[in-house]
Amino acid sequence: MQHRPELHEQPENFLEAMLSAQAQDGSYDDRELFGNVLTMLLAGGDTTSRTLAWTVWLLALHPGVQDRLATEADVLLGARSLAEDHETASAFGYGEAVLRESLRLRPAAPVVLAEAIEDTVITDVAIPAGTRLVLLTRHVAVQEESFAHPRAFDPTRWLPDGRGDGAHDPNGFLAFGAGPRFCPGRNLAFLEAKAALAMLAHNFHIELDPAAPLSAKLV
Repeated sequence: MQHRPELHEQPENFLEAMLSAQAQDGSYDDRELFGNVLTMLLAGGDTTSRTLAWTVWLLALHPGVQDRLATEADVLLGARSLAEDHETASAFGYGEAVLRESLRLRPAAPVVLAEAIEDTVITDVAIPAGTRLVLLTRHVAVQEESFAHPRAFDPTRWLPDGRGDGAHDPNGFLAFGAGPRFCPGRNLAFLEAKAALAMLAHNFHIELDPAAPLSAKLV
């Protein structure tokens, strides 16, 4: 940021935003900066791995989706076994659609904790300021008001090319929260998950163990 002072006014990432706040009013000392960055990096490990586990299971249940995903991964990676740079992982467009659909149905964090900072009303329920809430966000994501055929695993609903099931309410996808306080690790989580998913789709074919007791109707 010494070489690009404009980042103090328009930070481009989470760390730059904290450095800007520290420089302006001393909101963060160096220990808090380190702690926040470490939390952001480590918190994505468990949630991203859980998301990939559910995604792999869903791919095994939907071989057509898996085949299309593998085709995209083969084109992007070529002779490489994994995505070696940001640009390659970012170009995994259908892969991101698959992850979004997996997160919609099986979010790693199906609830969000919040506190009302002022008196408000949600669906005719009065919420006094200071009330602590536990919000079941997954419930929204499987309602017909938010998505057509909400229980179906259909990654094309996230594609911009018109091959999905039509318009849907973007606020129905709350895996990372929404508004100005959405999860700051969202973009990093998608990047990590896309890189891992591209590697899996490129190198493996996934099938369910027929002897496993897990039901195939959990979605």
